[in-house]
Amino acid sequence: MDTSSVISEVEAALEAQMQLGGGDPAVEAAGEALRIALTPALRQGAWDLAGQAVAEVAAQLPDLVVELVVADGEPNVVVRQSEVASSFATEELEARMTVRLPRALKEQLEAAAGSSGDSINTYVVKSLSSQGAKQRPRRRYTGTFET
Repeated sequence: MDTSSVISEVEAALEAQMQLGGGDPAVEAAGEALRIALTPALRQGAWDLAGQAVAEVAAQLPDLVVELVVADGEPNVVVRQSEVASSFATEELEARMTVRLPRALKEQLEAAAGSSGDSINTYVVKSLSSQGAKQRPRRRYTGTFET
């Protein structure tokens, strides 16, 4: 996200308003004081909006991890697969369970597992694990705020 361009637009609008003062030093001083005071608030507001966007995207993509990260001093939304399901080692998978299901559902599972490149067992374990991960809060913010 490019927050700097938005802040620059607000500063340009403020500058245009200051020019209406006809070069009055008091108006210019007041305008400069406003610009200095508003810049950190605008930057924080941009980060807050980015955080809200992350929360909304995460709510719409519950099977994925959505994070707000810092790149080049700007907030960036990152969407990735959950690592919960892939954290199981084969030797940890010692419990067994037999499930009776309709043939059509079995075929759907086989197709989904095939398109993800997983075995049916791995696909089912990942799917069930991600369902458990949905119970945890998904908002995580990383980085620093500069004002």
